[in-house]
Amino acid sequence: MTLRKAIRILLEAIKIISETGIDGYDAIHVATMKMERISTVIIENYKDFKKVRWLNIIRPLDYSRKL
Repeated sequence: MTLRKAIRILLEAIKIISETGIDGYDAIHVATMKMERISTVIIENYKDFKKVRWLNIIRPLDYSRKL
């Protein structure tokens, strides 16, 4: 990862924190997903991630039931 890309991710994370109130660690994950055009995440602890409107959340137990 280039320094320029890392800075863009951090700036996007700051924006996400101010818009949603999620913590910095999760905001960095969300910012990285946004930059890489990833809109779906499989995660059990989705409390903070559900604050991000464009993010599609799949819980692992729900996913395994669909198989």
